[in-house]
Amino acid sequence: MSAAKKKIVVAVTGTTKSGKSEACGHLAEKYPVIDVDHLAHKLYKKGSSLYYVMKHKYGPVIIKKDGDINRRILGEIIFGDRRDYWDFTCIVYPALIKALIKEIKNIKEPVVILDMAVLFESGFYTKADKIIFVRTRDKEWKKRIENESDRRYFEKIRKFQEYFPTPKKIALSDYIVYNNEAKEELHKKVDKIMAKI
Repeated sequence: MSAAKKKIVVAVTGTTKSGKSEACGHLAEKYPVIDVDHLAHKLYKKGSSLYYVMKHKYGPVIIKKDGDINRRILGEIIFGDRRDYWDFTCIVYPALIKALIKEIKNIKEPVVILDMAVLFESGFYTKADKIIFVRTRDKEWKKRIENESDRRYFEKIRKFQEYFPTPKKIALSDYIVYNNEAKEELHKKVDKIMAKI
């Protein structure tokens, strides 16, 4: 395992609103969990080098009154155009991978869980020991997002996540979890998988 020797790195992934964070929240009761989305946001917090790269590239429209980056507006830009999406990933993913490897190495426990939506897109799947891919039916997914504006936004994100096709993600994953029932069922499924790991 190349990311951190003597540790088992279990990456939990899935499209936005699939239930991966719910699964990771449950696993956090027993294992250290790295919220990779949160880690990525820290990389371009106000004052960081990436912050100024983003500000220069996308302009003042992405900056809130307090000076922080407005992630929702940034997301609308990134997920509105394929070129903007690829430009953003070329800027952020190398820094994210470097920071993530450091985070994993700093954890003392023998097992670490990654809550990582962009596992495949970033290429970090090659550094995970086990991959759990959480899926949900389209009907169930829509039910979870009641606000129409939010649904359109998350549909944009999901469309871009499909540039790395779902069948390929399934083929590269060690475990597929179907999250179409109550969250307690999801918890049981991931517990069963972790018992095997």
